[in-house]
Amino acid sequence: MLRLREEQRPATEEELAQLREWRGWGAVPHLFETRQQFAEKYRTEREELRAPAMTTEEHPQVQAAAVEDVGL
Repeated sequence: MLRLREEQRPATEEELAQLREWRGWGAVPHLFETRQQFAEKYRTEREELRAPAMTTEEHPQVQAAAVEDVGL
């Protein structure tokens, strides 16, 4: 989605197929968990996802939604 926004274009058929499979950040809530036991354990994965997947402004919103979805 970020790439599509940056390029100001609609998704290709291949990209649409990938987007249809997306189930949301709720599937990986521990990547956004701030408690120490999770923060350190998933630091690498969180940083790998953060930059290409969302803007700096979007990160707090995604974090809140993912953690809220599973009641952490």
